[in-house]
Amino acid sequence: KNSIIQPVLQWTTDEKTGERSWSVASYVVTSTRQAKHTPFVQVKPGLEITGLIKFEKMEGPLFVYSVEFVNIAKTKMLVRSSKPFELLFHTLEIYDIGSCSDLPDTNKTDFFNVEVKTKNGSTVQWTPKDETNACGLGCAQDSQGRLIVFY
Repeated sequence: KNSIIQPVLQWTTDEKTGERSWSVASYVVTSTRQAKHTPFVQVKPGLEITGLIKFEKMEGPLFVYSVEFVNIAKTKMLVRSSKPFELLFHTLEIYDIGSCSDLPDTNKTDFFNVEVKTKNGSTVQWTPKDETNACGLGCAQDSQGRLIVFY
């Protein structure tokens, strides 16, 4: 079993007010399924955000990574791991949707400039996989390489 690190953009409903909004946080989920995250920070629709995972350094036998949303306070976390993180996924995950009206009040969300930079300049070939069709959900890649999630 492997651990994962990820910057997460989340559409959520406030349990107290019922208000729906976007928020961001950085996560680590350990191989034993324990999740830790930074505080959730609310972001406004239309704001361009940048999630960043970066190898920082070695501390003895441990690999040290940072996970954050660039220029959004309180979202940076350092993660130490005995193994390097080598698998890459760009994922839309949906949980606890009671009805299609629980989705954001827009027809799409664009993800662009998704890139991986390596020391040796090697490139990553993304393989699209679309397993969702409920509520008209799906994803596509446009001619500029942007990933578009549509509702």
